[in-house]
Amino acid sequence: MNHLRLFVISLLFFQSSALFADDEQNRLAEVNETIAELQESMQAQRGEIAELETELASNEKLISDNARALANAEAELTNKQRQLAEVQDQVALATQNKERSEIEFGRILLQIWQQRESNGLSVLLSGDANEQQRLTYYYQVMSESQREALDSFRAEVEALSLLEAEQTLAVERVEQQRQVTRQQLFRLRQSQRDRETTLVSLRETVATSGSQIEQLQQERAQLERIIEELSRAIASLSAPNRVEFSSLKGKLPSPSNGRLISRFGDTRNGHIKWRGHRYSAQTGEPVQSVAYGRVVYANWLSGQGLLIAIDHGDNYLTLYANNQSLLKSVGEWVEPGEVIATVGNSGGLDDSALYFEIRHNGQPLNPREWID
Repeated sequence: MNHLRLFVISLLFFQSSALFADDEQNRLAEVNETIAELQESMQAQRGEIAELETELASNEKLISDNARALANAEAELTNKQRQLAEVQDQVALATQNKERSEIEFGRILLQIWQQRESNGLSVLLSGDANEQQRLTYYYQVMSESQREALDSFRAEVEALSLLEAEQTLAVERVEQQRQVTRQQLFRLRQSQRDRETTLVSLRETVATSGSQIEQLQQERAQLERIIEELSRAIASLSAPNRVEFSSLKGKLPSPSNGRLISRFGDTRNGHIKWRGHRYSAQTGEPVQSVAYGRVVYANWLSGQGLLIAIDHGDNYLTLYANNQSLLKSVGEWVEPGEVIATVGNSGGLDDSALYFEIRHNGQPLNPREWID
């Protein structure tokens, strides 16, 4: 009876946990919908620049999707190649066993053939009962050994045939995966060309209107509004049940292996200052989460390009911007050091770089005080 009660309680607990997780996922989806509407309303006031940014966003999202698909294809290809190598090792071992079985089987047949006269008919006609009994037992043993060798030989052949079939299938799958990868690479290059064309038009429009500083101010205002929405949303979500983020001050790993080129507080343009760090890195290099948390935003944002935001509990957020591709979706949990994106120049940058911020209650913190 106690076991039944424990089972029912456990079942109710898991069901309530699942419903709670679904409810939080729904709330995150609603917040992201609100942010999308906010972006649309702010873009509607920016005329031609907004139209070009919308086109740029479309191109860069397509690049992200293709790059993510390409990364998945390459990972799958690597996995298939590893499996193929394992199968080839097994085939080689089975071949060695088969050859040993053939040698053993041949040796037994040769012994029987050589003893057909010397220990065969002449002994049986000699009338020596002890010798006849010994010879009968000897042939019984040899016959059993012969059958075992033959069975082993057949088993090895069957196993070898099966492994060869698996090897052939694995090779075909690898070739198919390579073809898919080539097609994705072609689409990625086409998207990159489209992006460059749109980016040139956008810069010409901004230069003509003389609104570069104004544009930066609008982009910052949009980012602040979105962070405000995210901060309001995560306040009602369950906090990550790991170590408190505040205790990690001075111990966080760097989000990128790239070179630090802009620091918190450096002047960006005119009186506008950076509120985070920028790391110069090659396109496609990994971007890592600095701590355990949950993805609460993963989308394109004016000036930030492809942006991913992670909630670490206690109203701490980390932001990773200007990515080439986003490898995580809203609602996913990530571990410290886990790759969440790849470095790029989305959002209109000339060169590839990662922009990284730490926020607490919506306020920017100096990453220098947090990163080890």
